[in-house]
Amino acid sequence: MKRSSLSRRQHDQIIAELQRRHDAATASLKADVARLRAERDQFEKDRDTVAATARRDLAAADATISRLRADLVEASTGGDSIPALRRQLRTLQKQYDDAVGLKPRHIEDSSRWQPGYKTPEVA
Repeated sequence: MKRSSLSRRQHDQIIAELQRRHDAATASLKADVARLRAERDQFEKDRDTVAATARRDLAAADATISRLRADLVEASTGGDSIPALRRQLRTLQKQYDDAVGLKPRHIEDSSRWQPGYKTPEVA
């Protein structure tokens, strides 16, 4: 058998360096695996959140559609008539105008909020 030209010490140093490189590569791969697992878990949580939100939004949309269909059926089967709805709208508009202080139906004199203002005299 042919004997190596390396001394035992050199051989041990090479093996130790290879072991260090192997350990560093293994540690790096383990860190990558841990990071990827954490990302996977976060993606699963995000997916579940999006799915739950979509289900909730779909349920709300279904409820709205059902309510609108019921309103349409009621209106078409003799619910409130169009003139009655218009009267109700005028009443509600008047109540709103009264609530926000829009009672007068003419242009109001601004002297109330502009103390120096004088009404122009018509000649």
